[in-house]
Amino acid sequence: MRLLMLLLVAVLLTSGCIVINDSPAPGCIKYFPEQFRPIGGCFGKSVIMNLSVSPATACLAVDTNNCNGGVLDISNGCPNDLTIDNITVPAGTRYVGVDVEKLADGTYRPVPLEGNVAVYVPEMMEHVTIGGVMGQKPIVVSFIKTGNLC
Repeated sequence: MRLLMLLLVAVLLTSGCIVINDSPAPGCIKYFPEQFRPIGGCFGKSVIMNLSVSPATACLAVDTNNCNGGVLDISNGCPNDLTIDNITVPAGTRYVGVDVEKLADGTYRPVPLEGNVAVYVPEMMEHVTIGGVMGQKPIVVSFIKTGNLC
């Protein structure tokens, strides 16, 4: 009976995964045993944190997608188009995949993506601010973009 109990405990311990290193970046999470890593395509080693939109607007949602390096998803349920630099998110639409690039003067410009893989990963944490307009109202999006977390 004891042998059966020990065998059952051993099977339970090795059949699931144990998180060894928890991280906000999915590519930095370490599992034991590694072959039991959850199936999925999220391997980003950097993230976007502390996202804020000012002024807060109920019909506008700017969300982080940290699956593959930290990008923004923008849902514009407002009656006016949102224009952030070179990107326009028409009223009533969703724009998935916006990253930033750092310009020579230290400012940031949004970059439209074809998916959710970040193109800009800073050396260390950087506070990013990008501005735009919705109708006549200015909108400011700010966040922290991390460097590789592992």
